[in-house]
Amino acid sequence: EWFISLYSGMQLPPLPLQYKDYAHWQNSPEHRFRLRIQEKFWIGTLNGDLPVIDLPLDYPRPQVRDFSGASVDFELPETLTDQLISFAHRSEVTLYMVLLTLYNVFLYKLCGQEDLIIGAPIAGRRHSQLQRVVGMFVNMLPLRNFPQKEKSYAAFQREVNERTNPAFENQEYPFEELVEKLWQNRDLARNPLFDVSFILQNVAD
Repeated sequence: EWFISLYSGMQLPPLPLQYKDYAHWQNSPEHRFRLRIQEKFWIGTLNGDLPVIDLPLDYPRPQVRDFSGASVDFELPETLTDQLISFAHRSEVTLYMVLLTLYNVFLYKLCGQEDLIIGAPIAGRRHSQLQRVVGMFVNMLPLRNFPQKEKSYAAFQREVNERTNPAFENQEYPFEELVEKLWQNRDLARNPLFDVSFILQNVAD
């Protein structure tokens, strides 16, 4: 959108904030106090022994992760997408929450584990004045949930919603600091805190 406006000869409006203003705010006493509160939330959420997902692999896990891999692309039929959106409306949750719940169930079906941590990127632009600021704001959130066979889907959906919303509210605590505090058993074959992620990108046609 910005580049199209510039190519069209339009003058962009001045930004109320620059990234340097955001960096200054990050070092403020107010923000540091907020992070101490958020740290307590994350330590409480990720207490005890952290689960390590054990997905069924068709090859031995390397002793040191090398980040090589591949991708599989597929498309959902439009009718199924419409059904998912309609189901989210009826359930009074977002499409994100529906898909995150289904992803937890899918992983549970694969590995049989009832304690899962899934990484989720968050934009980190909670204030409207930051929407047009150029800079890196993304943070990773370790979302922990407990799929169990005795839970109904509706009950688990509510549980995921109740656990994810507070995580979003505490999204500013740096992931790298969580890793330093919680990743005690440094397994070089794995990523810190979680090995799977969930990303939903809303891209306009």
